[in-house]
Amino acid sequence: MKKPIFTFLLMTIVVLGFAQKGTIGDYERELLLNSWNYATTQLNSTLDGISDAEWTQKPANGGWSAAECMEHIVISMPKQVSQLKMTLDGSADDSKNLVANDGYVLMKIFDRGKKFKTPLPPEMGNLSRESMLKTYNETGQQFLEILMNEKAEFRNHFGKAPFGEVDAYQLMILIPGHVLRHLNQIEEVLSEIRA
Repeated sequence: MKKPIFTFLLMTIVVLGFAQKGTIGDYERELLLNSWNYATTQLNSTLDGISDAEWTQKPANGGWSAAECMEHIVISMPKQVSQLKMTLDGSADDSKNLVANDGYVLMKIFDRGKKFKTPLPPEMGNLSRESMLKTYNETGQQFLEILMNEKAEFRNHFGKAPFGEVDAYQLMILIPGHVLRHLNQIEEVLSEIRA
């Protein structure tokens, strides 16, 4: 009986240690790394299968084309990473703990039934698929560099999301989550125009 109690106490000390310092554990980092890798793999796979005609074709309801969805992703990502950097550069606040909201943040970003008015609509400039993927990969590299910083205090720096206050880790959850949200939109567009 003493071994499980000791293990529980050790785990509690480790978790509280991370919470007090604001840093994240390996499992949290791995979750985000896996989410990023999954989003990137799925995005590349989907984009590889889109013809030039499908790329710019809009759905019948007037929504965004696949190209516009991708443009929105690559316009948003640098802003998201910049917001994350500014949040981490701000003052730490150990008086709040939003760790329990991780699931809520995931649920909100994946809920395509809930629409947000974006301040970054696609502009449909002369961006090619290749240039969009280049921007995506460059910004993704910045995201990964921040994620792999083991000294970063993600849990005691706070910023804003469309649905309220979040910590810096949750801002990071939103980045691959946002990609997957709009990848889902691209797949919906493709399903409609291919029907």
